[in-house]
Amino acid sequence: MNVVELARELVSIPSVNPNSLATPGGAGTGELAMADRVESVLKELGAAQIDRWEICPGRPSVLAYLDFGASETLIFDAHLDTVPVEGMTVDPYGGRIDDGKLYGRGACDVKGPMAAMLCACANVRQAGEPARYNVLFAAVADEESGFGGVSSFVQRLDKSAYSAPVTGAVIAEPTLLNPVIAHKGTARWIIRTAGVAAHSSTPHLGENAIYKMAPVIQALEEYAMQLSESERHEKLGAPSLSVGLIRGGSAVNIVPDFCELQVDRRLIPGETLETASAALRDVLQNFILSVSNPIVAAPPMATAEDHPLVSQALNAGKHAGALPELEYANYCTDASFYPQIEVPCIVWGPGSIAQAHTKDEWIDLRQLELGVAAYQKLITG
Repeated sequence: MNVVELARELVSIPSVNPNSLATPGGAGTGELAMADRVESVLKELGAAQIDRWEICPGRPSVLAYLDFGASETLIFDAHLDTVPVEGMTVDPYGGRIDDGKLYGRGACDVKGPMAAMLCACANVRQAGEPARYNVLFAAVADEESGFGGVSSFVQRLDKSAYSAPVTGAVIAEPTLLNPVIAHKGTARWIIRTAGVAAHSSTPHLGENAIYKMAPVIQALEEYAMQLSESERHEKLGAPSLSVGLIRGGSAVNIVPDFCELQVDRRLIPGETLETASAALRDVLQNFILSVSNPIVAAPPMATAEDHPLVSQALNAGKHAGALPELEYANYCTDASFYPQIEVPCIVWGPGSIAQAHTKDEWIDLRQLELGVAAYQKLITG
């Protein structure tokens, strides 16, 4: 199985997350076609216990077990969805190769790393030699929006249902094969103020919901400043808060009867979603408004530097020809959900996060090859 050919094929399959577009009601292609192709590859590899479930109609995740005769099982997690393609300067689905790079949406985030994982499994299967790990391959939906795929996966996972116990997880993301052992969590809420509509020529007959939101924004800005000066994580720095979206009203000549904004909060290890929610509500307690339950909720992740999985990944990267070192990330991934089920994890894969979500997204072909070798060495030991 050739990793470049497989990565090109996966890039050519549109799988834009329907919920990741900024425009309300915007449509994406969804993960169905990607799930179909990945499932067929896993069947070619002789996977057993293939399971498939949907987070909503037409948006499946795929789970498959690859038994290599090992005494432990390692989860390989790779998401099926991508961010939107609007504004890209390269053909998002063309799979163009130029100057040692594969271009297209998902090339590095994460269809390239997913292809490397699948090819590593194919090589292990073909070699037929004893391995350190069996692989439970989880190709999950909805990472780019709400983590619906991985959160439903960990809820349904029975760690004892396989020929060897599940003892760890590797989450495919472009990290230049540097194991990420801690990253921030995220929580997002919708805050809404209500007003009374009236004609703009008689504004005194209405209540302006946008005006009501103005002091709320100021309070959130002050709270964001307080967070930036609060206790810091040694590697990840301070927690943060940002107001990223706001909308209100229906026409310029109508007093707006609603205004809503969305808040993004980044959590450092040691914080919880519950304490972050409580703190936000304390900040807003003197305003007349509504605060939703979190529309996205992913806790921070941290794995000990001396955990065996970490040292195994470092050694596997070196064996493949990379120069890996431990990393810590401000972004958030599927890894947030594995500590909930007591599965230690790392975020680890070929390619650079600097190319993710960009207008000309690409992955270095050499990184793809290194990724196959590193994943394979991790499986075999």
